[in-house]
Amino acid sequence: MSSGVNTAAKPVEVAKAFHARVQSVASTLRVSKSSLNGKISSHVLSDSTGFTTLFSFQKLALGERCGDKSFVGSISGELVLSVNAAYTRPEQSRSKKRSFDTTAEEAARAVARVRKSGKDADSVTEGSYDVAKQTISEILKVKGASGENALESWALSLRKPGEYGAAPSADGRPSLVIAARVAAGVAISIASMSNAIKLCKDGMITVGSDAVVSDFNLPMTEQCREAHDRGQKSILFLASVPHVDDPPPSSAKDGDKIEK
Repeated sequence: MSSGVNTAAKPVEVAKAFHARVQSVASTLRVSKSSLNGKISSHVLSDSTGFTTLFSFQKLALGERCGDKSFVGSISGELVLSVNAAYTRPEQSRSKKRSFDTTAEEAARAVARVRKSGKDADSVTEGSYDVAKQTISEILKVKGASGENALESWALSLRKPGEYGAAPSADGRPSLVIAARVAAGVAISIASMSNAIKLCKDGMITVGSDAVVSDFNLPMTEQCREAHDRGQKSILFLASVPHVDDPPPSSAKDGDKIEK
């Protein structure tokens, strides 16, 4: 009989420890109910929550060494954050590894369209446009837990001060808002999404169809719409791009050589 360490029990213990950590701050995270099922710790939130909750949940997961095993998704129409302590990332096939990454180009095209949308677009700083491009590019890379495509649709829009989703502005400057719809029933990595939206601290996650104005009612595929009809719900992420001041224009210093 061997006397080796029983490694099979480790994921169960990890899930148990993480579950206890979440329950200790359940009111702060606004968790409405929790369940521990072996290696999976699941926590239901209200229909809408802020990015702060996502970041806080991920911090707890990192503290229990399961930061790469945390997920956000919708189950039976409810917004759920969870950790699957036994999860291992699926290996990518060679064909997928070789596929050309177009996310940066897609993000650049979206920004270019907004730039041409009118006078208000000229008031957005280059720094804010750069943050939008980086954030969109990273969001487009987010996949489901099994490596499947997760995004149904996404958009970048320009919002005036006071309009829904706009960042607070003391000088009346318009702001950029990124919206992304995740397919119903698809769990996505919180680590990946947190990394994608890290520059946009102000934002919301919701499964409530009436939680946002119609401007952000992004299109759904037929499959996603059928899932909605069965009680499943897609998740909408709204990220408010912060105002980033551009650096002052550089000027020639005394003694610099000016070429003619």
